[in-house]
Amino acid sequence: MKCLDSDFLIDILAGKEEAERKMLEIEIERLATTAINVFEILFGAEYSRNKKNIKEALRIVGGLDVFAFDQEAAEEASKIQVQCIRRGTRLPIRDLFIASVAKAHECVVVTRNVNHFRGCGLEIETW
Repeated sequence: MKCLDSDFLIDILAGKEEAERKMLEIEIERLATTAINVFEILFGAEYSRNKKNIKEALRIVGGLDVFAFDQEAAEEASKIQVQCIRRGTRLPIRDLFIASVAKAHECVVVTRNVNHFRGCGLEIETW
């Protein structure tokens, strides 16, 4: 299963060719995202004040499984952040939550934000 990060979803919404090619490659698989990514996408659409952006954002996330930040994800998040701190770094909280939800659901994360997700015990794909 693939967990689509916000940067990928934004590129799809923007009609970027590389992202569209990647979507064609992975669309036969089960596709998901996290509630945190839904927030990021809808926040951007709402902030734009463009009704078309809001409608398109709702359309794209409506076609995906959306995983919540639950107790299992919270447990993963605590482990991931402790590992990061011991390495001398910290993940931004939203990326930490996205990583932990993806890990709890054994997803491959589709993102270009490789630096934040590297070292979280996740498989990552980019485009």
